[in-house]
Amino acid sequence: MPGELRILLLEDEAADAELTEHALQRAGLVFSLRRADSRETFIAALREFHPDLILADFHLPAFDGLEALALAVESAPEVPFIFVSGAMGEELAIETLRQGAADYVLKGHLNKLVPAVNRALHDAEERRRRRRAEQSLKESEEMYRTLVRTIPDLVWLKDPAGVYLGCNPQFERFFGAREADIIGKTDYDFVPKALADSFRDNDRKAMAAGKHSSNEEWLTFADGGYRGRFETIKTPMRDGAGKLVGVLGVARDITQRVATEEKLRELSLAVEQSPESILITRVDGTIEYVNEAFVHNSGYSREEAYGKNPRILHSGNTPRETFTALWHALAEGRSWKGEL
Repeated sequence: MPGELRILLLEDEAADAELTEHALQRAGLVFSLRRADSRETFIAALREFHPDLILADFHLPAFDGLEALALAVESAPEVPFIFVSGAMGEELAIETLRQGAADYVLKGHLNKLVPAVNRALHDAEERRRRRRAEQSLKESEEMYRTLVRTIPDLVWLKDPAGVYLGCNPQFERFFGAREADIIGKTDYDFVPKALADSFRDNDRKAMAAGKHSSNEEWLTFADGGYRGRFETIKTPMRDGAGKLVGVLGVARDITQRVATEEKLRELSLAVEQSPESILITRVDGTIEYVNEAFVHNSGYSREEAYGKNPRILHSGNTPRETFTALWHALAEGRSWKGEL
């Protein structure tokens, strides 16, 4: 353990305390030691000294080792506790280990003390490392679940056989069931067979391709009856060994986007087929689009018009004030209507 080790020694015999300290020094350990010889001084040391290691005799006047161990486990559960006792039967030694002691060493065999200390400190550090890893994993899982539960898309996970392993609240609304009631079941338990067959076919395509696949489909929610068009992406999921563990699905509502694109297509078609000459300019005033009527009426091809200024239409018959009014209106964000 790096740095100076703080050792709390529970020992009422001064001579035995010196022998224990000497055994530690002889092994080259760097430490500061605080000795306690009663229940009161032991509790105070736990609170004030914050030991990295506790060594304790088992038999003390009006205070025994099991009580000391119980106090240490309650207030400093991560600190290794080793009994250093004059005599300890096998049954009692096993009981101390069951109640939380890291090890025990007989006072007549202090040569075994430092190896026991090193093992106990190593094991304690491993436990701390595991707890940190477990806590980090727990936090990552919580963050993942929060993310999945928060996003507006439908998210779910199935095993290779199509059995649900999990889903988010948005997906719960689609099936009209809680996640706990969805897990362990398949699409055939919630939607008509034809739709379930379609879902299953898309799962198989993603697994066969070994990469994500996408499709668009109309979905009707069991909760509320909403019907919309969704873009669904399915991705094969593999574990660290590369084994297929399931298919991750994400479905995004694109109903509004599809409607907007359709309106834009209709508008584009109406503009192109309009009998009126229509042109669109960039912010700098150069032409970036003209319709077929413009080409027919002006005599300019699209290639000749693009990048030019609308002044190419100047005939000399439009008053200068008309152009001034037109550009002032556009600069101020107002529409303009007139004749050229």
